[in-house]
Amino acid sequence: MTDPLAARRGDGPFAWLILLGAWLGLFHLVSTRTWGYGRTTFWWLAASLLLLFLAKSFGRGFGKRLVTPATGSLALTALLLLLAYLAASCQRELARPGNERWALDIGSNTYTAGTVFLEGRNPYVERMQPHRIEAGPHVDIDGDRIRMFGVPYAYGFPYWPAMFLSYLPFRGLFPGMNSLRAANGALLAATLLGTLLLVRRLVAKDYRWLAGLVAAVSYLGLKELPAQLFVFGITDLVIATYAVFGFVSLSRNRMLASGILFGLCQACKFLPGPLLVAPVLIWLYGKPGFRSVVIGYVATSMVVILPFALWDPSHLLSSSVLFYLTHHGGGDNTSLWFFLPEALRAGFSLIGLALTAALALGAAGTRGMGLDTPLALGYASYLSFIAFAPMTHLNYIWGIYVLGCAALAIRFASGAREGRVGRSGASCDYSANPVDSDGAAGAAFRPPESGGPARPAS
Repeated sequence: MTDPLAARRGDGPFAWLILLGAWLGLFHLVSTRTWGYGRTTFWWLAASLLLLFLAKSFGRGFGKRLVTPATGSLALTALLLLLAYLAASCQRELARPGNERWALDIGSNTYTAGTVFLEGRNPYVERMQPHRIEAGPHVDIDGDRIRMFGVPYAYGFPYWPAMFLSYLPFRGLFPGMNSLRAANGALLAATLLGTLLLVRRLVAKDYRWLAGLVAAVSYLGLKELPAQLFVFGITDLVIATYAVFGFVSLSRNRMLASGILFGLCQACKFLPGPLLVAPVLIWLYGKPGFRSVVIGYVATSMVVILPFALWDPSHLLSSSVLFYLTHHGGGDNTSLWFFLPEALRAGFSLIGLALTAALALGAAGTRGMGLDTPLALGYASYLSFIAFAPMTHLNYIWGIYVLGCAALAIRFASGAREGRVGRSGASCDYSANPVDSDGAAGAAFRPPESGGPARPAS
């Protein structure tokens, strides 16, 4: 039955563009003012979290006001312009002479790790890191020998294996670091596609098209994005790609595939994997599909990481986990923590950890809600961790930023629909659970005809 209140494609409240502008404005400040701006970066991130959690109320309050096709037209125009700009930026950087020297350590050590691995050597034993390690707490230096917490350290690859392994298939496309830049172009396109699919799965039918446009523009609309991906070669983008398709698979009830994708996300870096998957598993606990997600997540992580752990366990440990505990432990001026008096730092960190845990574990009280809830909680949990950490580096955000963009669009659409049809009329459409009537694990997250993020097949 057709919903009599269904909006024409592209029709939407103009308030959606105001929300989009506020979101992009906050992350423009975060992404363009990093080093030395730790005092304010914390508050910009906090404001973005507040905006995310108020998005549904904002949609509910303004969803019926100034509804116009101009909203969709402006969003579509912005997206097309952004796609053209990003494509031109990627092409320009691939053709720029001498662009090898512009890659930051994140990209260069990922590329070098792949080269070393293809030559049959261990990237956790070979020198990958350009940063000089100084003696300090838990770091002992005796000539050329360095130990972290008593474990030998050799300036090895600081991330987990899936990070450099994911970029190896692109080696044949372009020479040198340009293969990594081209890979980022492909990953960006894939992540955008995944975002559109995810929003379409989790948003009511009458807002799917517009919500997808808003999510896409909020993701691609940052001024710094082309430089980060195509000049500096930031590789955290691959985490976002795996995470987005993990949620897409979950929305389509492909539980094992979802677990595998979350496992690949985990096998790239220690974080954000656990904080993204924890709300999902809490939300799924006791329902069909929970075990498949856990098996896929754990097995994939082990299949990727374990061979390198067996190859040289001490250097894998010191190059990745211990490097971050020591080198990052002192903080830098990208974080508010760095500027606090010594006496306040421990308490500040404890508050951050408590908030991070509360957001991740908060999924326990939302198990009757839609998939958009663990999506938003996982994103918010890791963003809180970043905000309270001793370092708030920009690349940490690129692994999760797209999830926040999707959650923002979904939450506003949910509120806007409630504002149009009333809570009683919309409430039945917002209670997705991955359980079907016969208790099988194959329950589909079937998008409702008239509204709601997704609901199980009956």
